[in-house]
Amino acid sequence: MKKLKNNNSRKGMSEIVTTLLVLVLVIVIIGVIWIVVRGIADKGTEQIDLKTKCLESVVKVTKATCDTNGLCNATLSRQSGTDELAGVKLIFVDQAKENSFTYDISGNLEAPNLRTENGEDGSGIATGLTNVTTARAEVYFLDSSGKEVLCTGGSGVNVQRV
Repeated sequence: MKKLKNNNSRKGMSEIVTTLLVLVLVIVIIGVIWIVVRGIADKGTEQIDLKTKCLESVVKVTKATCDTNGLCNATLSRQSGTDELAGVKLIFVDQAKENSFTYDISGNLEAPNLRTENGEDGSGIATGLTNVTTARAEVYFLDSSGKEVLCTGGSGVNVQRV
């Protein structure tokens, strides 16, 4: 009878150890799944936040002038939004809409301030385009990794010849 009692005791211990191992394995699997899901959800939340900032932050070119050599000046106005911008891309497009030049203006532009861009030396932004017809502004923000997120869809203004 002692042998039977001993075998039952060992069998009972084996079932308890197996149950504990299964529970630990399930907890580890749940933890791994939680980490993956949380990472995906956080990334999606950041993208939604950036898109909301894009919709709220409108910067427009109010006036743009270019000479025949492609030296341009532009006046920008922030129409709405209070979030700090990482910068604004000033985009000049030629008449054929085949060539463009992008000028990067880093830093914030607070509403309703106007800002005139004359290039780095003040003589104009050298676009390299001979027949610039439109200019538009597109704001951008930085995501958590420091990558630029461009807010597309800015409307353009006709460029005046000087």
